[in-house]
Amino acid sequence: SAEQQQWQPQPQSQHQQQRRRPVTLGSDAAAAGGGALADGAPAGNQELREGAWVNIGDCLCQVRFILGTGSFGAVWAADDTTDGAALAIKEILCSTQADLLNALFEGHLLRLFGGAGANAAALGDAAALQRGEAATSREREERSALARAIPALVACDTQQLEGDVWRVRLAMTRVYGEPLDAFLRRRAQRLGAWGGRAAGLRQRLLEGSHFARQLLLQLAPSFEHISAHALHRDVNAHNILVDGDDEPLPRYGLVDFGLAVDAQCWQSGPAAACTTARPSRVGQDGACTWHHLDVGGDCRYWPVSAWVQFLLGWTELEACPPLCFEYKTQIDLHSLGLTALQVIAEMLPMPPDPLDPTMLQGAAIREICTLRLAWENYWLTVSPLHTRLIDTFHNGGSWDALKTDCLEDGIHDVVAQRLTDLRCALLELCDACRQAPEEAGIGNIADLFSALLLLISNGDGNDGVEGPARWRDVSLALGGQASTSSSGCDAADEARRLSPGTSAPTSAWSSG
Repeated sequence: SAEQQQWQPQPQSQHQQQRRRPVTLGSDAAAAGGGALADGAPAGNQELREGAWVNIGDCLCQVRFILGTGSFGAVWAADDTTDGAALAIKEILCSTQADLLNALFEGHLLRLFGGAGANAAALGDAAALQRGEAATSREREERSALARAIPALVACDTQQLEGDVWRVRLAMTRVYGEPLDAFLRRRAQRLGAWGGRAAGLRQRLLEGSHFARQLLLQLAPSFEHISAHALHRDVNAHNILVDGDDEPLPRYGLVDFGLAVDAQCWQSGPAAACTTARPSRVGQDGACTWHHLDVGGDCRYWPVSAWVQFLLGWTELEACPPLCFEYKTQIDLHSLGLTALQVIAEMLPMPPDPLDPTMLQGAAIREICTLRLAWENYWLTVSPLHTRLIDTFHNGGSWDALKTDCLEDGIHDVVAQRLTDLRCALLELCDACRQAPEEAGIGNIADLFSALLLLISNGDGNDGVEGPARWRDVSLALGGQASTSSSGCDAADEARRLSPGTSAPTSAWSSG
C-alpha cells in the first residue's frame, strides 16, 4: 500500500542512483526538501552545531544549543527562521532497516498526536464517534491540552550516509521545561530536612500533592487519546518536562516517543509479526507484537508484568491473564502513576533514623512517614537494577547472566511486594486524610491518592479496564468529568482488601 511504502527505505539496487534521496513521511509538512543554503552547502549535509543553519524538509532552522543526548543520537534547540517558532531537532542515526522504520514511526506519532489543529481534532472526534457520542466541550479542551503537552512534527529529513547508515532528523515544536527528575533533585536540596513539626510535614505533603495533581490533570487527558492508538512505553520523570514551577500552576509536557508502539500491532497475536501494513515499532527481526519486542523504558517504572516478560518470557506471561492484560494495555498507566507518586514522595523529607515516636503525633503524620519510607524501599530496590541494565546495554554485557541473577534473587516477586507496600501506604494515607480534622488542611487531597491507586499496580489486579477508560477513571477520581463509558470504580474501596503484610500472589508466574 502507499501507506506502507512511505516507511520503507530505498531497496539496495537503487542506493547508488538515489544515494542522497530522502525518505519522507509522506505529508507536505514533513516533506524533505532539496536545494542549498546560502553558504552553498547541500541542505541535507549540514552538521548540527550551535549557530548552524540547516534545512529539514521545507523548514529552515538555526540551531541554538544541545538539549540532550542518548543512545539514539542528540536533540538540539533551534528556531524556525520563517516565523521564529521554538523548535527541537532530534537526530537519529540508523544502522539497520528496523532502526530507520522506528525513527520514521516516531515522526508519524508526533504528527498524529502533537498536531495543534486538524490531527488532534480528527483524533478526538473519531474517539467520540467510536463511543457513539458527539464530541463534548471537555473533549475539545482535552485535544487542546494534547497539542500543548506533546511536541508536534514540523518537518522530517531522511538521508542515507555512508554504507547502510541512515540519518533521520525530526524537527518538532519545542515543549518548554526541565526534566521532572532534575526539578525534584533541585527542589529537595532547597527544601532540606524535616524539622520535626507536624504542620511542616503536612505542608510538604500539600506542596508535593499540588504538583502531582497537576501532572495527572494535565497529562491524563492526553494519555486518554494516545492510549486508543499507541503506548508510549517510556513514561518516567526524565521524559516529562515541567515548566513554571514557581507559578500557581506548573505546566507539564511529555517527550520522547522513541520506544512507542502502535496499540493494534502491539496487542496482535504472535503470527502478526511484520505482515501488517500498519506502521509501528519493529524489532530487528521484524516483530511488532508484545510477544517478541524488547521490554522498553526505564525499569524503575516497570509494572510487575514487564519484569515477568523480561525475565521469563511471553509464554509465562500469557499463562497469567491479569498480568498479560496489564502488559498489553496498562504499561503507561502504571508508569505515570509511579511518576506522580515520586513527585509526592521526593518532595517529602526522609524521616530521621531512629525516629522519635513523639514526632509521629498529629493527624496523618505516621502515614506520611510510612509512605515516604515505602517509596525509599522501592527506589532502593529498583535503582541498582536500572544501573545494571543500563551498563549491560551500553557495554555489551551478558543479558543471560543478568536475568539469571535476577531470577535467583526473585526480583519479580520482590518488586511485586514493594509495589504492594506502596499501595497499602497510599490506602492508609488516603484514609488518614479523610479522617483528619478540618484544621489539618489535608482532607481535600484524599482523592489524589485514590487516583494513584487506580494507576499503580502490584500485579494482582483483575479489573480488565483498558487504557482510555482507565484514564477517564483517573480524571473522575480527581474531580473531573468522566464520559459515560468510564468504568467508575472506586480505587480506595478496591484496595482495602490489601493489608500491609499481604504480598501479591505469584503462583502463575513465580520463578519457584
